[in-house]
Amino acid sequence: MIRLTIKTIPPSLNQHQRSHWAEKKRLRQNYQWELTQQFMAQATPFPNPESRMHVRISIYRKRLLDPDNLCVKSLLDAMRDVKLIRDDSLKWITLKVEQFKDIDNPRVEIELEEER
Repeated sequence: MIRLTIKTIPPSLNQHQRSHWAEKKRLRQNYQWELTQQFMAQATPFPNPESRMHVRISIYRKRLLDPDNLCVKSLLDAMRDVKLIRDDSLKWITLKVEQFKDIDNPRVEIELEEER
C-alpha cells in the first residue's frame, strides 16, 4: 500500500469549473510535484502499470463542502501523469473520496493499493 500526504487542498467543483485553463494546469503541475516528492521520499516501488488500483482520498479541510461539490479531477489527472495510476477511468481504479474537518492541519491523504 502506498500512502501519500499533500498540503494542496482541492478546490470545490464550483471553483474548479470557473477556473481559467492555465490555473487548472498550474494546480495539476503543483499536485504532480507534491506527489512525486512524497512518493520518492518513501522509496517504494511504482505500482504495476497493468493492475487495477483502489484509490482512497481523504480530504481534511477547514470547512466541509457539500458531497456533490467535491472535486478531485486535477488530483487524479496528476496521479495519472506521474504514473501512480494507469488511468482515472472505472476500468483502472476504484475511487473513494471522503472529507473531514481539521482546522489546524488541512491536507489530503491518499492511499493506493493494487487490486488482487
